[in-house]
Amino acid sequence: GPVSAKVGTSWRDNFKNAHLKSQQEFKDSPAQNASSDGVHPLLICQSIARHLTEDTGLVVDVGDFVHWPRVFFGARKRGHFIDGSIMGTLGAALPQAIGMQLAFPSDPVLAFMGDGGFTQGSWELSTAVEQQLPIKLVIGNDAAWGVELRLQEAEFGSSVGCLLPEYRLDHFATMVGAKGIFVENQNELDAAVDEMMRTDGPC
Repeated sequence: GPVSAKVGTSWRDNFKNAHLKSQQEFKDSPAQNASSDGVHPLLICQSIARHLTEDTGLVVDVGDFVHWPRVFFGARKRGHFIDGSIMGTLGAALPQAIGMQLAFPSDPVLAFMGDGGFTQGSWELSTAVEQQLPIKLVIGNDAAWGVELRLQEAEFGSSVGCLLPEYRLDHFATMVGAKGIFVENQNELDAAVDEMMRTDGPC
């Protein structure tokens, strides 16, 4: 009846306001690793946010690095946000981004992955090249299975089987015909993001 509908609306409003407040506090928090060595994921999100429009599609993979864009960005438009965390589909963000780009050919599409997730389906980048799909892929590369590494270190003090080779994944992108950009210094970040976003093809 009318009473239960009102209670439901009030609950949703309270939940939404609490979520927006929490998200804003997260966005305003300083990056924990604000040094010139490496790039903190929060800084990456802040830099990319300068380019987003209401038509931008976002795809978030499973893993450690992707927790930051998952929380930082929200759904902007119907059919324009895919979060793989609940499904646990490691590496699916790249083919999902291809599908989103095919569904919305005139809208920009960005996908966020860790290096572990990317190596699960990296060759799909060649599909984006073959189909001339201008998806933008942001890969956080710490040469590790980040979630497992941090969980094991927290519980056991050390980790086993969590380190990955230090691949230059931008070289892989170039090899399959996409544009590859490598950043390891936060002072280079904005210029790299600007270059990525103005690239016509997959990057």
